[in-house]
Amino acid sequence: MSFKNRIDPLSIGLILLVLVISFLSLQPKDGPIEIEINDKLGHFLAYSALTLNAGLVFSKRAWVGVLIFGYSLMLESLQNFIPGRIFSIYDLIANTAGVLFGTTILAIFGSTILRICIKLKLTSRST
Repeated sequence: MSFKNRIDPLSIGLILLVLVISFLSLQPKDGPIEIEINDKLGHFLAYSALTLNAGLVFSKRAWVGVLIFGYSLMLESLQNFIPGRIFSIYDLIANTAGVLFGTTILAIFGSTILRICIKLKLTSRST
């Protein structure tokens, strides 16, 4: 099996980020995990990391921000059906700020970061 047929570390990281963000967003208010961090800062950091990672995994970077914003809106909307959770426009704003920050970092440094990831064999993508 060649390297290109395996899932690379960046793709695994993306899958893990999606799973963790989904779990944390959809657990009940009194769920098993409580994170001691400023809530909006957590949203910002999570969606910045997700956008950056997705932009490095997928070649169509222009759509990454739009898709992740949609994912964020979907998770935020689903919270209306979770005990103790509600849709929060402020969470959505923090998520969107993270997406915009990640998109900006990708636009400025994306090619450089991708070259580093290729050298470190974190991805099988080419520049």
